[in-house]
Formats: sequence, C-alpha cells, structure tokens
Amino acid sequence: MKHHYLEFDVTLLEIQPRLWRRFLLRHTFSFEELHGAIHLACGWRFRHLYEFIDADRQCMARSEDVDDERDVPVAGTVPLKAYFKTAGRQCLYIYDYGDYWQHRVKFLGKVAVPERFVQRLTGGEGMFPPEDCGGVPGYEDCFKACRLTAAQIRKLDPHEREEVRATREWLGQWRPEGFDLEAAKRSFER
Repeated sequence: MKHHYLEFDVTLLEIQPRLWRRFLLRHTFSFEELHGAIHLACGWRFRHLYEFIDADRQCMARSEDVDDERDVPVAGTVPLKAYFKTAGRQCLYIYDYGDYWQHRVKFLGKVAVPERFVQRLTGGEGMFPPEDCGGVPGYEDCFKACRLTAAQIRKLDPHEREEVRATREWLGQWRPEGFDLEAAKRSFER
C-alpha cells in the first residue's frame, strides 16, 4: 500500500549561501502544520507571527494571533491541497514581522511511498539565522563574528572587539556551518 505526501522545498530569501530544507508532509496537512514543519526544519522557535502570501502578493493564511482588519483565514483552517495543486506552485512564508524573514515555499509535487509517517525531512543545507538577530543585516553581523579568527579580532579596534565578543557570547553554540541533517531529522520526523 502506498501512502501519499506533499513534497516541499523551503529557501530563506536574501541570504547567501543558500539556506534551505526539503521535506515530505502528510497530504491532509493545513498551512498551520506547514508553518510548524518549517519551524522544526529550520530551527525557528515559534515566537513570532507569520503569514503565507500567494503569487499575487495576497495573504492567503496567517497565524491566529494577527490582529488586523483583513479578512484572511487562520492557517489552521486552510488545507495545503487547496493551494498546492500542481508541482512548481510557490508562495512566500513571512515569519517575524520585525526581522521579516521571507521564505520561498515551493511545492515539488505529490509523492507516494510505502512507509507511513507524518512528516519526513529529506534534505537541507546551512544553519538558519538565530531568532531575533535583526533580520538580514543582523544575520550578516552574526556570520561575520563567527568567521573572524583570533588574529583578525586582535587587529580590530577595542570597540569592534567588544562588539564581536558580545555577539559571540549572545550566539552561544550557533555557528553558520553547524547544520547537522541527521540531528535535524531526529527532531523533525514523526
């Protein structure tokens, strides 16, 4: 017996090198469950509001807590298969209106496999930015602070050295090259 899944590729926009994840989701999922899958796959922490934007730049689903005048359905009420009907269809996923992380969500198609599961992570590269780092410019600062060698840091003026030290302390164990696909699979898959 074959079980049916929807395959997605999610890319964080405006960041180089490319940060992406690929996964399979149960065909009965809603946009809220896609939001949850993106968070688990990318390392986000469910701290901020979100919305999904269609190809016409219209909001088609949003987090329950958004308080605005628009008549946009809550993500949990919109099934994925209502929008993702053909392979190649895309939308934007916006997370954290302050940092404004834009993700391209591309539907790769329907997949039938003999195994039964809820969701499965199949690929990815790069560590997504740490939560609340300040958007793309903040990510670039974090990336730079992690890449500096001890010799390069010694050459900085005292103020810049202190900024790098504070950034590294704030980042803790986060490193841009720290993505471990196997570990991510263990926390993602159900």
